[in-house]
Amino acid sequence: MLEILLVVAAIAILAGIVIVAINPAQQLAETRDAQRHSDVEAISSAILQYTIKTGAYPADIPGLAGDDCPDDTENLICQEGEACDGFSLDELVPNYIAALPIDPSQDGSEVTGYAGGLTSSNRVLICAPDTEEGDELISVTR
Repeated sequence: MLEILLVVAAIAILAGIVIVAINPAQQLAETRDAQRHSDVEAISSAILQYTIKTGAYPADIPGLAGDDCPDDTENLICQEGEACDGFSLDELVPNYIAALPIDPSQDGSEVTGYAGGLTSSNRVLICAPDTEEGDELISVTR
């Protein structure tokens, strides 16, 4: 009986060490950031394809005061078919992107969780302003 208890205790100690070493919270945070990188790239690529085909940016993209990721509501991208204080990219769906991606931290509000606009050099900036997991800002400028 004592041997069984020692084996169970050893397994519990090893399991505890493995869980601490893996750090599931950090792994989940990195997964959400990877999803944000992918989403920002997908939106930016869809806008680029639209611009190449039509010769103009989507009509609703607002201008930015600078070249940084905006955090005000008028620069947030609205979810497909929703009205919000931000701007819509519905004209990209479904020809340039299957559906507008939604930030993993969004809880069903009318915005996607991503923001964007035209920089002072007339380039499109798309970013994830509410990135809480990583130290770096997730953005793409084209």
